[in-house]
Amino acid sequence: MSNYPNVWGEGNLFAFSGFEGKTDWSYPFVGTLLEKRVGFIIRTEREKRYWVSLRNGNKIGETIKRKEKNCYDYFSPEIVAGDIISLHCGFKNFNIQLIALPFSKNEIIIRITPETVTRNSIINLVVRIEACKELFFNGYDFVIKTDKDTTFLSLNQKAIIYSVVDSIEEVERVMRGEAEKRACSWDGDKEVRYLVISNLPRKSKPLDILISSRRKKRKVIQLSNLKKKRETFYTERMTDYKKRTLAKAMSILKANVESPQGVFKQRWTTPDRWPHRHLWLWDSCFHALGCVFIDNKLAEDSILSVLNTQRENGFIPHIGRPDGNFSNITQPPLLSWAVYKIYQHTGNKKFLTNCYPKLMAYLLWCLRNRDKNRNRLLEWKRSDESGMDNSSRFNNGCTFDAIDFSSILVNDLLCLYKIGKEIASADENLRKKANKVSRKIEQYLWNRKKGFFFDRYFNGGFSFFKTACGFLPLFSGSANNHQVEFLVRHMKNPNEFNTPFPVPSEAIDSPTFDNNMWRGPVWLNYNYFIIEGLKKYGVSDLADKIRKKTLREVEKWYRKEGTIFEFYDPFSKVSPRRMPRKDKYGAIREFGWSAAIYILLTLEQQ
Repeated sequence: MSNYPNVWGEGNLFAFSGFEGKTDWSYPFVGTLLEKRVGFIIRTEREKRYWVSLRNGNKIGETIKRKEKNCYDYFSPEIVAGDIISLHCGFKNFNIQLIALPFSKNEIIIRITPETVTRNSIINLVVRIEACKELFFNGYDFVIKTDKDTTFLSLNQKAIIYSVVDSIEEVERVMRGEAEKRACSWDGDKEVRYLVISNLPRKSKPLDILISSRRKKRKVIQLSNLKKKRETFYTERMTDYKKRTLAKAMSILKANVESPQGVFKQRWTTPDRWPHRHLWLWDSCFHALGCVFIDNKLAEDSILSVLNTQRENGFIPHIGRPDGNFSNITQPPLLSWAVYKIYQHTGNKKFLTNCYPKLMAYLLWCLRNRDKNRNRLLEWKRSDESGMDNSSRFNNGCTFDAIDFSSILVNDLLCLYKIGKEIASADENLRKKANKVSRKIEQYLWNRKKGFFFDRYFNGGFSFFKTACGFLPLFSGSANNHQVEFLVRHMKNPNEFNTPFPVPSEAIDSPTFDNNMWRGPVWLNYNYFIIEGLKKYGVSDLADKIRKKTLREVEKWYRKEGTIFEFYDPFSKVSPRRMPRKDKYGAIREFGWSAAIYILLTLEQQ
């Protein structure tokens, strides 16, 4: 099939999914791909790096990028997904097929099958171990002990060489056959150790390597059956849509699913499994909308798990963990919107009935607890409660009526009203509340001189930080037609928001514009809000232009980097992996809501 995701990318997730069975949030066994080598990091308490290298006579192959030292003659990935890797690499007269699969919550299986070999061919598996305290070999299994965890490596063949060295330079000497440090065991504290397992290949005879965090009884793994099952996940869902990026987006959502654990009574989702291991409120709403195109029940589970975190007073935290350790702030109220959109796909009224009282309690909590000045417009407690952690809007604190909070609340109140109508529990007060907040947005947060919506401080002054939040009254239906005309002008202005990749999170002519996270980069969730808002007002041509440009840019950077990112350069020049993120560099890879929005923008149009 030509539609499998097949671009190798540094940091790509490689993990067993709660979509298929039990996962373990308390002890993650999550892999992320290496940049230059055929291998991955396993993120246990002490990370370990695994990669494969080949030796053919005096020639070593271990890197996949041209012009790098020890580069393979060719590297041909067939599938690079969160749940399966299948590729071919090697030299003209010695090459292998490699298949790797997360087999369970704490097991990864690698199968290396020689396709052509010579008498001088060698297969090496290199393991880089942090804080190694003890390592021993019992004939088939390697046991690796660090100061915090233990890993077991099981082989279906005896290794001809197994060496432990203390530097990458020594690793290369071992791979070239110039050094050998063989023994039954090694102990003593080492900051970093390298284990090199070498195997003399025989054509078509596979070498299986099982990596596990638990000692396992030796078993026969039907790898071909499991491989076919994983491939079917894509073929079943991609019959009519021939896009590798779409398959990649579905792979990301699948990899970010956790099984029922602790307070979560059903499956739940994470933003990127590593490093954001927990559940986030508004992330889960976007995930659920993307998951509708994978599995209806999974979409519903994602929302129900968020509702599992609700307190008796209606509050829902922005971060939930299976052990009950929740945050004390919330996030943008998108739950009723997500529930209603899921229902539009599934028609499941039982789901609506289950969610309705909890959604009602949450929105009433927001109205009671996030309107200090009692003017019907809501305020954030902290910047990260808005989800826009480092936005310029918060340079002077949070004592303002927030255009985003108020607009999203209006939309959610109206969605909850629609839910009530579907289950014969319509509450006219919801629509009245929404209309009152909507009118207040239209009249009080609109600046006539600037022709734009802004946050407004408690003293009556406008904030004048010109951000994408100013377009959210389109999403909520709060803008009048005159205001819509001005908003469209701003959106079409190349000196403000009409960048090569629109819509930047802050206007490029803003004094505080900076290509750092929420101070300028493009976020797909905001593009989706804007597209949906434009369509409400009949500005469909502009909505479709933004949609197509968004899809084009995500596809472009997926082809280059092999992943879908958290945010993007509005000028379409800098790779997201090199963009600043607060005080560090690199947008998060394998980002769940970006994958979900890509799916929505692709498939909702079909």
